[in-house]
Amino acid sequence: MTADNWQDYYPEYLYDDSAEGISEHEIQMRDAIRSPQKGDITEYTMGDGMLFFFVNYDNYCSSSGHSTAFFKYDIAEKKLSEIVSYDTLENNKTIGIMVNSMKYLDGKLYYVGSVPDGDDSVYYGVYSLDTETGEIKLCFEDDDFKDRESPNYPLDTLVCQNGRLYAVDLTYGKESDITAQVIYEMNSETGEWDKVFTEDNVYRPAQICNGGIVTVDRNENKKVCIHTESYDFESPFRNAELIYADDKETDILLADALHKTYNGALYSNCVLHVFDRETMEHYSFDLKELGSATEIKKVKNGYLITNREGFIAPVYYLMPDLGIAFQVSLGRSGSGNVHDEDVLYYLRNILSINDNNVTAFNYQELMYMEK
Repeated sequence: MTADNWQDYYPEYLYDDSAEGISEHEIQMRDAIRSPQKGDITEYTMGDGMLFFFVNYDNYCSSSGHSTAFFKYDIAEKKLSEIVSYDTLENNKTIGIMVNSMKYLDGKLYYVGSVPDGDDSVYYGVYSLDTETGEIKLCFEDDDFKDRESPNYPLDTLVCQNGRLYAVDLTYGKESDITAQVIYEMNSETGEWDKVFTEDNVYRPAQICNGGIVTVDRNENKKVCIHTESYDFESPFRNAELIYADDKETDILLADALHKTYNGALYSNCVLHVFDRETMEHYSFDLKELGSATEIKKVKNGYLITNREGFIAPVYYLMPDLGIAFQVSLGRSGSGNVHDEDVLYYLRNILSINDNNVTAFNYQELMYMEK
């Protein structure tokens, strides 16, 4: 929004400079919203030599998404350009994106967004945005995505690997336990979405690793087992999290505590175990010295790791075969007076992987690397 139309978005009692009975906080907010807002980058991804990001200008609005824009940055040309922007008060025209769901594939951005359904009800679907024309389309919706109440918002995220796009739907039960999971894959030729995986009794969510679906369960000895398309692996542990698995390696994480978030999980007091299937070696890395509340993602031959140190979220790169870790960026998990529980929320979205590219956000700078 601009300074000229700020009154369209906020309550009438903030219009009058002489209004009585409003708090000091409201006065500060009134003064702030009378100036144009710079906007916050809330979603970002990378592909074909471009950085793409979504900016929300509703910094002080109780219902965000009224004033938004998509941008692209040509890395080689060092050129920033706007793809499309929206500035509207009509709720059925606002842009809402599920956290950490934006992915790029073949000239289009895909994201999980809300679909207005009546006055106040919404369900969720997959949208596509043409990065050249700015045209936005609802490209995937299903009856299963309707009539679902919080926290069971369907289509939790999108995954892009090996030129293939997947949509992941998780169903939650009591205490945020995952009770069911469905994975869809988009047919790049027809644009149709096929259901490629479904599980009603979920011990741990299945993951998409190197284009294959990897499942996790426990056997009769209560040991955690990893199942890929080519092998079954029984771990020596009774409680562990899958990080990554393919034909070359199996990676699992031991942690003292698990912090569940809206779209993922963070762990504290972590030990990473890498089982190299080619050399038959086992690497073990204690991550506690890098901090706590770890988020870890497999990237090329190593791992990107973020950890919490107060409001600082440094990003490290761990190379198991060399036994070393080095800092990639300092990172910040939030701004202002962020509460401790909010830091966990910010941390899990600091890294975004799209096919062969990685982007990271340290609150003030958007960084990138190729896998």
